[in-house]
Amino acid sequence: MPIVEQKLKLKAVADETHDVKLFVFDTKGKHVDFIAGQYFALSTEVPGKGLVTRFYSTASPPTDKDNLEFQIKLYPEGALTPRMFHMKVGDEMVVKGPMGKFTYTEAMGKNVAFLGAGSGLAPLRCIAKYCLDKNLDNNLTLLFSNKMENDIISRKELDELSRKHKNLKVYYTLTRENPAGWKGFTKRIDADMIKSLVPHYMETLYYICGAPEFSKNMKEMLLSLGIDKEKIKVEVF
Repeated sequence: MPIVEQKLKLKAVADETHDVKLFVFDTKGKHVDFIAGQYFALSTEVPGKGLVTRFYSTASPPTDKDNLEFQIKLYPEGALTPRMFHMKVGDEMVVKGPMGKFTYTEAMGKNVAFLGAGSGLAPLRCIAKYCLDKNLDNNLTLLFSNKMENDIISRKELDELSRKHKNLKVYYTLTRENPAGWKGFTKRIDADMIKSLVPHYMETLYYICGAPEFSKNMKEMLLSLGIDKEKIKVEVF
């Protein structure tokens, strides 16, 4: 895919969690082609800092030709996110891409598992929605780790997608609380979860996305199970 730089207009902004927003850019009539899982550079002028650029995986699939979505976490001391969290519908940003090799196409395999933590959900959501939009005959499994229940991004949407599509299974785990009524796991994603929840786990393609320590631990855990390293794809946030 050729890398294209263009200005895109903000179409919508929505709260995902207490510190994550969904930014939706209007791509209708624009040249925005990418492979599921890739990322883009977002740039804007920030008072006192000049032009600031950061890189974000798209959370929406390439099958959505009218929108380009990003799930972005606020870092109060960061250079870009405080500015973005004050943007309004109609504002523009320079968007450059696509980039990256954390990608999925139909030819890569039928069994796909996603191991995500926090805002690392974005490219996993993109790939999963791509598979569902294309009605592919996949086995899709998402193991989604968060510190607290109120950190879970897109929970309502994920639950609805898993109800609607029988080939998508979604499992949540919390690592720092066990709230009343919680029906998910309360531990870090581990080998027992992989073996019990991922169909044909030895013949599955794994996509890992999260903070560096999470991604490193997940890859090491999969390798310890005997998973072929060629079947493990890692993106670090």
